[in-house]
Amino acid sequence: MSRGGAGWQGLAGPGSASQPAERIGVSPGVGAVPVGTVSTASTGRGAPVVRNLVRPVAPPMLTVREVAEELAVCRATVYALLERGELERVWVGRSIRIPAASLDALLARGAR
Repeated sequence: MSRGGAGWQGLAGPGSASQPAERIGVSPGVGAVPVGTVSTASTGRGAPVVRNLVRPVAPPMLTVREVAEELAVCRATVYALLERGELERVWVGRSIRIPAASLDALLARGAR
């Protein structure tokens, strides 16, 4: 038995009320809100729609191994720099991450 008449394939037709193919009588840009300035908009049916959700970019973080490779030292030396406070550390769970800015600051201090 066919649902919705002959040729029904489970998709709404191009002119159905639930999914109109185009808006007739509305010129482009009229009543439009720039997406870049709106984080949520109401659909008129109560449910908010999230648009243009921008996550803040976190500063680049390096592992102890990456810092050791960059400085051409062993990992124990990097841990010693962390203990002395010469490098900043950030705990991510049980892992240590070092902000790239902290490594850059260490290298700038060493270059003087």
